[in-house]
Amino acid sequence: MVYPLRQNYPAIMQCQYFKSKIQNCMSNKKKNSRFDELIDAARSRQNRDELTGNSEQSSRKTKSTDPDYVRTTFYLPKLVHRKLKAVAVSQERQMSDIVTELLEQWLAGEGGKE
Repeated sequence: MVYPLRQNYPAIMQCQYFKSKIQNCMSNKKKNSRFDELIDAARSRQNRDELTGNSEQSSRKTKSTDPDYVRTTFYLPKLVHRKLKAVAVSQERQMSDIVTELLEQWLAGEGGKE
């Protein structure tokens, strides 16, 4: 939007007029978007980890980058998935760790016989 210059105002008054319009426009603008909030949260988490010396977590490989792991997909009934997820949360473990443990036990027992 273009504001007309006011002929009868001195130059300083015109500057203040436009300055107030710009400030109003800036104050009506959203302070932070959701994206900005997420970025700020990630930075504060990173800063917190650096301050606490949480280097063991940063040096640990994730399963997605570890060459000893392979991503696989299989289908489970919804009820089994819900129960598995509940157990994983209650034991503070990952579902993949529980499934791996159970598969290793099964393969070591009867399942491994050919």
